[in-house]
Formats: sequence, structure tokens, C-alpha cells
Amino acid sequence: MFKKKLTYAELSEYKYPNLIAELIESHYSICTVAEHMGMGRRSETDLEVWDKLTGKTEIFVSECAALSGLFHAPMRYLFSHELRVIQGETAAFYRYLDSNCQIQEEMERSQMVKEIVRKFKENPHLLKLYKVILTWDEKQLQEFIDLVEKKTT
Repeated sequence: MFKKKLTYAELSEYKYPNLIAELIESHYSICTVAEHMGMGRRSETDLEVWDKLTGKTEIFVSECAALSGLFHAPMRYLFSHELRVIQGETAAFYRYLDSNCQIQEEMERSQMVKEIVRKFKENPHLLKLYKVILTWDEKQLQEFIDLVEKKTT
């Protein structure tokens, strides 16, 4: 539902801004959130779930407790009406920083793999080199890298 990162002002418009920030940073789907709340399997656009999360309709204590467990965060923080900001970022940003960095690294690795596959298709002779390199131990590989770096500088 959130297509972009929300500003502090936009987040603060929600009844539970920290809950929304957690939802955004955690990348949990509404399906996951609804199931943890005990609402069963729902679609990403389910208005009943969104209305509870955004504070438009009542959220039960049992649902609050379930969300606290899902996000591993105290209910007092999640359901505060004031956005918690630390050093210019939401608390949720820092809580998921490592996870988001891993996601970013995985995306970068995936892009790198796609580029390598494309290069292999364009240059089949690289496959021969790759097959040889796969048989090397770490020391042999480092020596090769050092040699190539000397030649290219």
C-alpha cells in the first residue's frame, strides 16, 4: 500500500505512526500481519486490516499484543501517538537497518549474477576460465587476483 518512504510529517498523520513505520521497514505483508492479528488470511488491500493499522477503526488488545510479538517491540512504542525519531531516522529504520542492508546486498548480488550470466552468453570462452577458477583454493585465487590487478593498473 505504501509505494514510497513516507516523510515524518506523513507518518505523524497516522494514529500509530511507529506501527506504520515498523510495517514499512519490516517489509511484512498485510497477509502476514493479519494472520498474526488472528484475522486469518487476507489480501494486501483488505480494508479491515488497513483500517485497524491506520487507527481508523478499533484495534483489540489481543491484536495489539500479537503485533507487539510480530515486531518484537513494546506495545507502548508501537501504539504511541508520537513518532519516535533517533538521529534523524525513525526508530523502525534502525531496528531493521541490518535486515534492510542484507536485502540491499542480496539485490546487488542478484544484479551481479544477472550481469555475469549475460557476459557468459556473450563470451563463451569465459566459461572455460570460470571452470578452471572453480578448482582453485583461496591462495591460488588471491594470487590470480593480485596478478590481474597488477596488469590492469
